[in-house]
Amino acid sequence: MNVFLDGEYVFSLADTETAHLQVGQRLEDATIRELERTDARARAYSQALLFLALRPRSQREVKDNLAAKGYSNDEICAVLKRLKDGGLVDDLAFAQYWVDQRQTFRPRSIAALRHELRQKGVEPETIASSVGAVDEEALAYQAATKWVRHGSLLTGNDLQKLSSFLLRRGFSYRLVRETVSRVAGELGRDLSSTNDSD
Repeated sequence: MNVFLDGEYVFSLADTETAHLQVGQRLEDATIRELERTDARARAYSQALLFLALRPRSQREVKDNLAAKGYSNDEICAVLKRLKDGGLVDDLAFAQYWVDQRQTFRPRSIAALRHELRQKGVEPETIASSVGAVDEEALAYQAATKWVRHGSLLTGNDLQKLSSFLLRRGFSYRLVRETVSRVAGELGRDLSSTNDSD
C-alpha cells in the first residue's frame, strides 16, 4: 500500500503493516518515523531475498550486500535475524554447500577452501566442520583428470602445466608430485625420462 502524507507519496508498506491506517488519519511524528523504519526494513529484506535467490550466501555476504545498498546497521541486523529465524541464512549450511560445489565443479585443496570461506566471513569452527571430511588426495586427482580431459598430456611441458595448475588450486608440492606421477603413469608416461629429456 502506498502511503501519502499531505498529498505527497512517502513510502510503501505491506498491507499487514498498514491495516491500522485510515485515509485522512493524522499521524504523530513518532508514528511516521516507525512506519519509515518498517518500510526500510521491508525493502532491505526484499533486497536480501533477491541476493539469496542466486545462490546460498554467508551472513557476512548478505550484510556486506545490504551495507553496499545503503541500509543502516539496525536495518541489516533486523533483516539478518529474520533470515536466520526463517532458515534462509545459515553459515554451516552455506559452508557445506560451498565445499560440495567446489568438490564437484572446481576441486581445490582444503587450505584453498578454508581461505575462500574465511573471505566470505565464515567462522573458523564452522569452516573446520565443513572441510573435516574432505579427501584432499581424491580432490587433487579429480582436478588433474579434469585438466587432462581438456588437453592431452603428451609432453613434459604439459606435466609442468598440470603441476602449476594443481599448485594454483592450493595443493601441496608433495601431493602435486604424487598426483602428477599417478596421472602420468595412467597415461603411460615415464616421469623420469621426461625429467631427463626436458
